[in-house]
Amino acid sequence: MFGYCYRRLKVRFIWCVISPKLLREIFGYSGWIFLLAIYQQIQWESGKLILGNTSGTHSVTVYALGVMLALYYSGLATTILGMYLPKANQIASQEGSKNLSMDVGKQISDYIFTILLPVIIAFYFFGEEFINLWLGPEFENVYFITIVIMVLYLPSLMQGFMSSVLEANKKVAIKSIILISSAIFGMILSYYFSFQHGEYGILLGLSIGSVISQALLNLYYIKLGYAAYRFYQLTRKQLLLIFALFLTSSILYNCIGEGTWILFLIKSGVYAIFILLVIPKYFLAKK
Repeated sequence: MFGYCYRRLKVRFIWCVISPKLLREIFGYSGWIFLLAIYQQIQWESGKLILGNTSGTHSVTVYALGVMLALYYSGLATTILGMYLPKANQIASQEGSKNLSMDVGKQISDYIFTILLPVIIAFYFFGEEFINLWLGPEFENVYFITIVIMVLYLPSLMQGFMSSVLEANKKVAIKSIILISSAIFGMILSYYFSFQHGEYGILLGLSIGSVISQALLNLYYIKLGYAAYRFYQLTRKQLLLIFALFLTSSILYNCIGEGTWILFLIKSGVYAIFILLVIPKYFLAKK
């Protein structure tokens, strides 16, 4: 690799003593990023370990499947958000960057909401049938766990651009502390709730921790001068989209039977065609 960079790319290396101040800054920043990575792993995955000690293997399996489906859903948003870190770095170097960050962040938030909302509504109407066909009635709790985590994920994903803004401004320390502390608090609650309520107890405890962390983060954003709560303000188009998706899904749910893969695929296919025809044309138009 060194030879390729030196000979083919004509890269010239300058060897010098690295500044201790620079090293402290690098390791300090990367340390907080590492804590955020730990949080992302323990936020919902910790429930498996707790259930393994307090409940049976069936509860662990049910909870793990619910988390897995919800993580697929959140992956849609995180892929989009990952592309905007360079944009956040560019904005952070400009004067009046806070107002510009909010404007860009609001557009990204609307885009993510428009993409994730059809997934939530589709799973709300058709997810239980899918779980029964795929896993059987004994795993019906997977449906409830998945839909709750999806709903809880939505606010944080809509504010996901703020993570890029904080990273660009090197202000992730407080965020990391808030998230880790809330996750630990949620794990403690989950442990006690799980003895009587199993996977639902885990979900309740971690959900409380998630709500607390989101509330504290919004207070932190306000303290920094970012009106990130604007990301939750729905436009008329978004309200119309909610109505259209609920109407379409309820018609399909009530007019087409259930119980076989063929009927499920018909409903899902019609719903997918509706989304592909309507959303890109009317709700994802470039501003």
